[in-house]
Amino acid sequence: MLLKTSFKPTFVENSELVYSVDALRKNLSILIKSKDGDRFAEDTFLYKTKVLTDNEVRFLDSTLIEIIPTPTVYRNNNIVDGIEINFDLIKNGDTVHRHFTSPSKSGNVVGFIITSKAINTFKTILNDTIVSNYFDDVYNYIGDSTIKYTSKDRPIDKLRIKKYGWQLR
Repeated sequence: MLLKTSFKPTFVENSELVYSVDALRKNLSILIKSKDGDRFAEDTFLYKTKVLTDNEVRFLDSTLIEIIPTPTVYRNNNIVDGIEINFDLIKNGDTVHRHFTSPSKSGNVVGFIITSKAINTFKTILNDTIVSNYFDDVYNYIGDSTIKYTSKDRPIDKLRIKKYGWQLR
């Protein structure tokens, strides 16, 4: 089984997550790409990989993998500064692709639920402060989120200053 997930928000770093399970391995990795990567020698902002336990695999399967194939109904939605989210799941020889643009409770409730569960599941399993800060920023792009992170003392903002010499806010 293989799940590739990408988050492409307008104003923060893009990311790719790969969840793979086969006879030899059970892994989850995240690659957060530098914002404006063409301006920097390195395109990698942060890369983490984790070998998963059987409990983590069951958790990921039950919270995310089972809901990705859910049919989606779209409503008209005005999007200004949004996010693109892609899920590509290959399981038992079948492929499921889901693409969402700024899913919200009012515009695409299924997309909102799948994306919210993905963010929370990835945060829980990866258990990393910078990754959690990143997904907090990404969450601002979905739903009708009113959460805004204004602290400049978060570990991700300190890493942004180190990598870019500036903050994204």
